[in-house]
Amino acid sequence: MGNAETTRARRALAMVCAAAALTTTCARTASIDASAPIEAPTGQTTAGPGRGTPASPLRPWSATATPAAPQPVALSAPVAGSPYSLRLVGFQPAPPREAAANAAPPPIVVILPGSEGLSWDYVNLARRLAERGATAVAGCWFREAQISASTIPCPAAPAFIGANKAAIPAVEALVTAAQSLAARSQSPTAGRTGEPPVYLLGHSRGATMALHVAASNTLDTLGGVVASSAITTYSPGFAGMFDDMPIIDAATVGVPVLLIHPQDDSLVAWSQSAAEARALPDKLVHTWFPATGEHMVLSTRAADFVAQTLQFIEAVQPSS
Repeated sequence: MGNAETTRARRALAMVCAAAALTTTCARTASIDASAPIEAPTGQTTAGPGRGTPASPLRPWSATATPAAPQPVALSAPVAGSPYSLRLVGFQPAPPREAAANAAPPPIVVILPGSEGLSWDYVNLARRLAERGATAVAGCWFREAQISASTIPCPAAPAFIGANKAAIPAVEALVTAAQSLAARSQSPTAGRTGEPPVYLLGHSRGATMALHVAASNTLDTLGGVVASSAITTYSPGFAGMFDDMPIIDAATVGVPVLLIHPQDDSLVAWSQSAAEARALPDKLVHTWFPATGEHMVLSTRAADFVAQTLQFIEAVQPSS
């Protein structure tokens, strides 16, 4: 990695660390001089109240506004059996003012980016989810091919090798780091019991990877998958992205799945998610196919996206 790329990587991490005054965490992650606050590029928009399925009856955990803004935590996650290390930005929800006795712990949401790699779109999504009470992390599961203004570089991550079994250890590393972050906020007096379920939220090729993990049944704590604009069928435009695997074996998916796909997505046709909805077992599949939103619906309709995600988690989470 050249000097310019190293500088960009350190600056990106410095922005996260400075915002939370995480001197100890950052010292373990990179040698940097943190001096800038965390902020997203200008021009991002959010939408109004969400459309879609009605809210489900309340479960032991329900999404509520936190009493204080969640602070970012910079993390690194080693990939087992490899020389690679992944970068994450996580958010812990502020503790509720009053914790109900025997309440379920907040869910953990692990965000898997699409082709552009880890960027501020995904960090902002994690922050919004934490503002509603979830522990949320956004992390790289492969090294980005190109660096843009919104990219958070992950120079120590592996190169993209496809949304397949070979990439599962990277996802597992992100989940382990997220669970460690969630454990920091748990205490015997917090009024919460049980191990938090993990939800994989993937976008584009990240959604394909999340669905593949669900089909492989390798994560015991997996509570469900949110798949945004998933690539689920072969086409010439995606040649070489998935190696020699069947993209998703829907028959072996054993957790609930929320498929999100705008009908005006010009990059990945929404018919791919519609076909996946038909392939998955009826009792497991949930859908939100809005008329508009384009490919990056998690940013263009951020409020709707978060609302749909949390409604899904509330509806499918374990009751005890």
